[in-house]
Amino acid sequence: MKQALSVALIDVTEITAKVICGRRDAAARELRLILLGTNATMQHSLYPQTNEKCFGEKFACCRAEFQREAVQIIADVKSGNAVEARPKLKQLVDQIRPFAPDAIILGCSELSAISDGLVDDDDIVDPISILADSCIAWWEKENELVNQARDGGE
Repeated sequence: MKQALSVALIDVTEITAKVICGRRDAAARELRLILLGTNATMQHSLYPQTNEKCFGEKFACCRAEFQREAVQIIADVKSGNAVEARPKLKQLVDQIRPFAPDAIILGCSELSAISDGLVDDDDIVDPISILADSCIAWWEKENELVNQARDGGE
């Protein structure tokens, strides 16, 4: 699909992976990543993640509970309870951090919407913010090219 388009396709998963790897100066396969998102996001492996075995047996036991909590937080936001969901997200992140992931990916726009100060932490990755930055950078580049063409290529 990407090759058939006449405009650039900005793939949120691709640019998120690049940002994570750039922050850690490593390849995605070398990183310990934890993804929070809907069940569909988790089932389709939209984001690169390491095998949960690298986090140990205790994490494997907790993973299903973390996923249930993430899905509930997303449902809370969708139903208009963002104020109540925000501290739940912070609590979930705090429960995950002892497993020492290189990054915790907020793989759902509802999580991004309530992330507030969390995204200031080095281990939290917000793909929606990354996508917005990439779209702005693309627009600036395209606008510069249009202006150069209009001004005679100067």
